[in-house]
Amino acid sequence: MTVTLSGFADEISSDPREQLATLAAESITHLELRSAWSVNVADFTGGQIAALRALLGDAGVRVSAIGSPIGKIPLGAPLGPELDRMRLVLAHENEKEIFGAVPGRCADLITAVNSPALRATFDAANFVQCGVRPFSEAYGLLRPYLVYLQVKDALAATGEVVPAGRGDGQVRETLAALRDSGFEGFMSLEPHLAQAGRYGGFSGPEGFTRAARSLKFILNELGIPYR
Repeated sequence: MTVTLSGFADEISSDPREQLATLAAESITHLELRSAWSVNVADFTGGQIAALRALLGDAGVRVSAIGSPIGKIPLGAPLGPELDRMRLVLAHENEKEIFGAVPGRCADLITAVNSPALRATFDAANFVQCGVRPFSEAYGLLRPYLVYLQVKDALAATGEVVPAGRGDGQVRETLAALRDSGFEGFMSLEPHLAQAGRYGGFSGPEGFTRAARSLKFILNELGIPYR
């Protein structure tokens, strides 16, 4: 088993050059693309796509996933624009304050759609903030569909987001179980250490680095190779 580290690089800075410098300092070769230059990926112009592609190519960094805003709309909003954005394989994140926030509803969504194009992303901190014990109550139900991890932790008492392993997200138990099951997907850092919101978060270079090192410490402790 070897996992690949990634992260929401816009938590580092809105400037993609600073994003890439911090990733390089932590030897992280992938990013999860949500925004650059304070523009959401869904709203990039052709010129911005070309510029970012060139920067990524020069840095030797690849994209692990698109952190899209799909589905973060009011119930009464028109579906047409959302459907146009959904021409890709989707991994449902258990984001709080949506229907698929808790384990049973996540599984319901995936089994109801019944398509290999819809899989699951696992976010321990979001489960904690919904009153769910991530490993004890969610992992077993969602493991058959799990293809991606978004890594952050949280304190059950307050909901405060903290680095992996420093909260109530049962991160060690989850990672150990993934190791034993042969998981070889991405583990994407989404630290939210300085600011957290419905459409994103921010940690700064120092916060992102602290989160990366906390995850690496646990992976080393559990004997999980990463790249």
